[in-house]
Amino acid sequence: MKFLILFLFIFLFISPIYGIELGISPGNINFKGNASEKICQNISIHTDYQGKLIGEIKWVKDINLIKKIENYKSNSFEKGIEAEYSSIINVRKENIISEVCLKANKSGNYYGAIIYKTEGGYAGVGSWIEVNINKNKENIPDTSLITGYFGGMIEKQGMNNSLSLITIVIFIMLLIMLSVLLVIHRKLKKE
Repeated sequence: MKFLILFLFIFLFISPIYGIELGISPGNINFKGNASEKICQNISIHTDYQGKLIGEIKWVKDINLIKKIENYKSNSFEKGIEAEYSSIINVRKENIISEVCLKANKSGNYYGAIIYKTEGGYAGVGSWIEVNINKNKENIPDTSLITGYFGGMIEKQGMNNSLSLITIVIFIMLLIMLSVLLVIHRKLKKE
């Protein structure tokens, strides 16, 4: 009897244990762009697993719940987002680079997660997704508007032209004010 208990103890507690190494980077993916624009980012998956990884993208409805994965229940279709990514990856090597592309038709901020699990569901890994979609191109700041273009080099159209023109006018006004101050300074110096 003691022999049977000893055999069961050894069998149960010294049985082989198998672990899967599975990682993804970056941990946070940021997508910024305009409505109806396809935006792409690369992710890297590192694993020692040989088999299929099943991927899915889920979205959260309430911004207050963004760091609790159990609240990510909406799919891309419900959010009005077209998502292109490898939903099934046949793993044959340790490092996999995969492209994730999103296209949202409505402006706004969206919060999601891309999750990859082993085919049996024993292990999984994910990356947070933050999407910032503007209505159109005018909403994305253009640093060239700060300095403007001088000497007939204005090439942009629409609002950018107006802002460049305003910058030129302000620059000319500053030159005139500087000239007036120099004249006043010279007159005061003569007296």
